[in-house]
Amino acid sequence: MFIQSSSVASLVSEASFQAFCAAMNTPVVNIDELDVNPARAAIALCAGEYGDSQLIVALRSLASGERAIFSYQGDPAEFGSEAAALEAGLSFAEGMGFIFDSDLIGGMGSAGKKRAWKIWKSLIAPADALEALGSEPPGATDAFAAAPEDGEPGELLLEDP
Repeated sequence: MFIQSSSVASLVSEASFQAFCAAMNTPVVNIDELDVNPARAAIALCAGEYGDSQLIVALRSLASGERAIFSYQGDPAEFGSEAAALEAGLSFAEGMGFIFDSDLIGGMGSAGKKRAWKIWKSLIAPADALEALGSEPPGATDAFAAAPEDGEPGELLLEDP
């Protein structure tokens, strides 16, 4: 079970990330915590201060910049593995229409952790901080774009209509 918990997101640090998935789409979300508009999302599994884990789903409205942060009530370790814990977060967020990429940290190591941190900061920044910076959170566009591997140029594949 996930409940709204905005304070838990501020306790996360880059070093605490164990697994991280960013949404590949921006569906229109219709939940009490946000206005009805397209939103971005990410799921983070993080190590807590005392050896515990936290499973967090963060959403940000693209129109208003408002955020909604949900945390899993219970110990994510009860799932037995990081992948199984992420599945619980995926199930919750996919129910709102999000589609997720694979775990950035498991797939990219320390580079993935840095990328995850950039995405996380753009999702959890207070709305008034976003207004001061402009409508787009810093790094939001490039943070969600596909990352080229090992310094190779990125590849864009287009399909015929």
